[in-house]
Amino acid sequence: MARIFLDRLTKKFGKVIALSDLTLEVKDGEFIAILGPSGSGKTTTLYLIAGVYKPTSGKIYFDDQVINDIPPQYRNIGLVFQSYALYPHMTVYDNIAFPLKLKKLPKEEIRKRIEKVAKMLHIDELFSRKPNQISGGQQQRVALARALVKEPNILLLDEPLSNLDAKLRVATRGEIKRLQRELGITAILVTHDQVEAMTMAERIAVIHRGKLQQYSTPHDLYNNPENLFVAGFIGNPPMNFLRGTFRIDSGKAEIIINGSRISIPLERINQAKLEIPEKVIMGIRPEEIAINTSPREGWPELRGEIYVTEPLGKETLITVTINEQRISALTPKENWEIGERVRLFLNPERIHLFDPKTEKRLV
Repeated sequence: MARIFLDRLTKKFGKVIALSDLTLEVKDGEFIAILGPSGSGKTTTLYLIAGVYKPTSGKIYFDDQVINDIPPQYRNIGLVFQSYALYPHMTVYDNIAFPLKLKKLPKEEIRKRIEKVAKMLHIDELFSRKPNQISGGQQQRVALARALVKEPNILLLDEPLSNLDAKLRVATRGEIKRLQRELGITAILVTHDQVEAMTMAERIAVIHRGKLQQYSTPHDLYNNPENLFVAGFIGNPPMNFLRGTFRIDSGKAEIIINGSRISIPLERINQAKLEIPEKVIMGIRPEEIAINTSPREGWPELRGEIYVTEPLGKETLITVTINEQRISALTPKENWEIGERVRLFLNPERIHLFDPKTEKRLV
C-alpha cells in the first residue's frame, strides 16, 4: 500500500489557477474523499496524483518518493472514471484483462486474478457479455474490477457512482467501502455529493475555487465547520445563515436579528479564537430548531411567518420569513399552512458565528 503526501501542489492552465498551494496527506490504507462543487479543482487533484497532469509547482509523494516525473503506468494506481470507460467491442472478461495483457502477464496468472476480483464483486457470471448487455451498476463493477485486478497500491475513484440511480448508488457505496476495508488499499474518492463523501470516507478534504477549505472527519466537518462555505456545503438541508449585530450587554452575549435578541452562553464567546466584530452572520442547522413547542429554558425565540413547506416523508422542512430574512427548520408535523405564524426556539449550544468579511467561524 502507500501513503500519499501532496506538498504545496499548484496546477495552472494558462492563466487559470485550477489548484492553488494544496497540502494534503493520505495515510497508508486510508479512504478519503475530495469534495467540492463543479470546477473546484477536485478532479484536477486526482489527475495530478494519477499522472494524467503534471503539477505547475509543488511535489507529490508516494511514501517517501517524489513521483512528479514518473509516468502514470509506473505509479501502480487503479483509476475508475465517471464514465467507466469500458471498451464496447470487448467482453467483460477482456475488459478486466486488458491492463494485465498490457503488462504481458502469463494467461494463467491473468485468469486467476480476474476470477478472484470478479468473485469479490459478484460479476463472475458476466464474463461473456459486452458492456451494452449489462446494467449501469454492473458496468460500474466491471470498471472497478479492471482497476483492482492490477493489484494497485492506490485506488482513485472519479465520481464513480454519479451515473447510477439512487437505490443502486446507496448499495454500491456500501460495497466499495467494504471492499476498500477488506483490501486495506489507500483510496481517494472525488465527488460533488456530500452524502457520498460523508458515508464512505474516513476524512474529507473540502475544496472550493482551487483551495483547500477544511480537511477533517465527517463528524468534525458537520459540527465544527471552519468557514461559511464548509458550513453551507456540508449538511442536508443546509445550515441557516442570518445577518445580525453582536454585543455584550450586562454580562450577556447577544445577537440582534431584526429586533429579536438571541442569547449565546458567555463561556462559548470566551472560547472564541478571534475577536468578534459588531456585524456577524449567525448559523444554525434546521434540525437544531424547535417549532411551536413550549418554551425551552435558555433557548432564544424567533417569530415569523411560514413562507413554504417541503414534505420529506418522515419530516417536513418549513421555511419561515423573519422580516426580510428566512430560516428553515425540520419538524415531524405535516399540516403546516403557508402564511401561518410560528415560534422558533434555537438551541444556543449549536449556534455558530461567522465573520462576514473573512467568512471564518468565530464561535
